[in-house]
Amino acid sequence: MNLLYNVLFRECHRITSRRLYFGVCILLPLFCLFFMATIFGNGQMENIPIGIVDQDNTAASRTIARRIAATPTFRVTEHFTDEASARQALQRKKQKVRLIRLIFMISVLLK
Repeated sequence: MNLLYNVLFRECHRITSRRLYFGVCILLPLFCLFFMATIFGNGQMENIPIGIVDQDNTAASRTIARRIAATPTFRVTEHFTDEASARQALQRKKQKVRLIRLIFMISVLLK
């Protein structure tokens, strides 16, 4: 049991001897825990408004768009045919989401 205390004391001394070790081993995990707790504190995120940019307009891309709209996480507010109109809607603050853009080019990927 004495060996365990010696190892524990030695490792605590090593962690506190340098700021980098202390930050990476203690502060960074605590910050990540706090950050994730604030993001998911209310449970699962729901009804995030998004706009879908469908440049392909095939049956496969429409199916994917319908499946995304069926999930409780996202709420599809508008469909766009090109990226420029979606960017203008984001800049006018018509869409509330700033970072989520869905671009479907399924036929290019499947060929």
